Amino acid sequence: MFKVDAIIDINQVTVDSTVFHLWLLWKVRMSSSRFLFSNGILSNTLDTPPVKLFLEAQPGAYTTSRTHNNASCFLFWERHMKRLSESIRILSTLAPHLLFKSNNSAIAPPSWTTLPIWQPTLQMLVDDSMQKVMPIAIKERVDCQELAVTTLVSGNLEELNACETIDEDRVGKILDVHVHIETYVPPAFGILGNGAHLALAGYGRHVAIAKYSDWVRIRKSLEKLRPPSVTELLLSNDGNHILEGCVTNFFVVCCKVSMILNMAYYILAYILCTFFFIRIPTAYFASPPQLELNGQDSDDKANGNKYPFEVQTAPLSDGVLPGIIRQVVIEKIKHRMEVKKKNGNKKKNLVVIEPLRSDLYYVSRVCRSEGIPIREVAPSWSEHGIWEEAFITSISSLFSLISNVNLGTNDVVGGLRILQHVESIQVPTEWQSIHSKTWKDISWTKKQFQGRPGMITTIIQEKIMEKATLEGYSISNICKR
Repeated sequence: MFKVDAIIDINQVTVDSTVFHLWLLWKVRMSSSRFLFSNGILSNTLDTPPVKLFLEAQPGAYTTSRTHNNASCFLFWERHMKRLSESIRILSTLAPHLLFKSNNSAIAPPSWTTLPIWQPTLQMLVDDSMQKVMPIAIKERVDCQELAVTTLVSGNLEELNACETIDEDRVGKILDVHVHIETYVPPAFGILGNGAHLALAGYGRHVAIAKYSDWVRIRKSLEKLRPPSVTELLLSNDGNHILEGCVTNFFVVCCKVSMILNMAYYILAYILCTFFFIRIPTAYFASPPQLELNGQDSDDKANGNKYPFEVQTAPLSDGVLPGIIRQVVIEKIKHRMEVKKKNGNKKKNLVVIEPLRSDLYYVSRVCRSEGIPIREVAPSWSEHGIWEEAFITSISSLFSLISNVNLGTNDVVGGLRILQHVESIQVPTEWQSIHSKTWKDISWTKKQFQGRPGMITTIIQEKIMEKATLEGYSISNICKR
């Protein structure tokens, strides 16, 4: 164990600070601790597997949160509990084999496996386990470390079959709660060389709307398609429209098509006038006609969107996980707006905002408040030429490879990032047969972004952290109960 008294100012990052931060990650990782509280039994660090192995061995719904501000509070804890209860309900209905476990493989879940999950009851079960393990984890951590807390809930088939009806009191017997805690140092945002390197390699997930542990095992088959420098694999059903990452949600910042068309018009007018001596009225150069696509530009102007860019991410209906940070990003944009114009030259437009679906309520809200338009549409690789920035979001990224750094034997650094800028994306030139190959046998097309986060990515990151602070859930609410 050791103590590091250092603060990195990410607004003044240098090469020396980058090296220092990578050294810090490696050094603290050598002293990281793990704890597991499972069915009343507390395991110490030596007996506790890494979270990836733990999830591979246990069926169930899970969520991973992290602490913030020197382990004083949880990020979006109440939202995590809500999504966990939703995942349990969805899996019990659509895929009970992903939720229930049994010591007897011959026992099958009953036909009425839809579980009426009461969130307060689930919260009580989780809190009871947290009260046993959190004080120990807090005591063992060092000052520069945060805690990654993974809560896994499994259904017990024997207990389920023994119940004729399910009520709030019996839920506690049917559900087994496991809490896995691991210390880590969150990578600083914006450090050169600390961006994500992505590759498109897999098909979309089954029951994507729920978060379940079996996906950790399923996605292992994609590892043969991961080039050595790639830190995250992207999913797509057609090799063009990108859904999400294996453990992240995916966003791109692209130029608006209408802006490109207007620019092309201006260039064409200039060429006709200069080289073909076609006379074009001067007024056209002063204010060329503004092309609009399906009224989108008019909506942008009415909604106060001030940037020539838009943020794109795949909608839930395409089959993506409703990530917590994805909700935060969308929350500030996805509002239904009604614009009422008052008569009079000096009167301003009156804007009435109504929130849309609460499950998509967050990266949008950030963008909305900053005048950045967002569109829920799967980013298309065929349009990657107009992508200016890209970023991924997640609280529960299990492992991130620190690019250009070798910590021994292709080692990885466990790290949970809220938002990470993307440095590169590569896509197979031929999609249909990639799953019968390895990454060495695939021909890749690659797009390179700038090494540091772009303007829009930086704005969104700052606003998300502000929101995280506002919604911080004090650890004392759990530890002192």
